[in-house]
Amino acid sequence: MANEVRQRIVNAVETRLRGITTGNGYNTNLGNNLSVWRDLINAPLDPSELPAGSIWDTEEETSEMVSSRHEHRLMFEVHVAGATDAVVRQMLADLYKAIGTDRLWVVAGSQLAQRTDPVGSQMGIAQKGSAIVGATFKFRIVYRTAPFDQSTLK
Repeated sequence: MANEVRQRIVNAVETRLRGITTGNGYNTNLGNNLSVWRDLINAPLDPSELPAGSIWDTEEETSEMVSSRHEHRLMFEVHVAGATDAVVRQMLADLYKAIGTDRLWVVAGSQLAQRTDPVGSQMGIAQKGSAIVGATFKFRIVYRTAPFDQSTLK
């Protein structure tokens, strides 16, 4: 359901990262070929699709706070693929820049998060038997909801 806070955050991340284009002051046009939950490692990529990326909302840890709130720590992985290692490093720099533009994820006047923390990145080969270079960029978004209510921000 689009009303759930986690889905609203995923939508906001997707919208923000789709803005990664050279026309918006970034190094690459990663935002032109970005998807949610596409397996870039096992699904064949054609070189004409590069640069490419996929957003995954993976692990979420939740704890109850004394003030009748649940605090959620939602982990994201952005898997990217490019023609060269230099291009992939530029994509990583673009991702760092993009998540830092608004670390509270304010959408339509509503603050979705308490903070955003970059976690790190790792590079490697994107597909077995190919020269396509890949990387994984990880970051965490922390947000709060009413206890046992994923629709109400706190």
